[in-house]
Amino acid sequence: MEWTEERDVFLCREVLLLDPFQYPYRSKERGDVWGQVAINLNSSNHPKFKGSKHSVRDTLTLLQSRYKKKMKQEEKKASEPSRNKGSSTQVKKDKEAAEE
Repeated sequence: MEWTEERDVFLCREVLLLDPFQYPYRSKERGDVWGQVAINLNSSNHPKFKGSKHSVRDTLTLLQSRYKKKMKQEEKKASEPSRNKGSSTQVKKDKEAAEE
């Protein structure tokens, strides 16, 4: 089974609904909730799922790491000074000085 964006959205919705993170790490209850997430997704007709609780957990971990990487890149891009921004600021200052 290939994970598409639509399947990713369904997975995230199901995880938010059942909230497996409310239980302690490596507890039986948390494992049961991951199993329930997999069962709920597998019972869906559109899109069709076929996976275990392990594959569901791994996919969510992958989505989280991709999101964190994307946020770091965007933050880095936002913190870098833009060459055009500095140029436009200098032009504005020159224009204001010329008008005075």
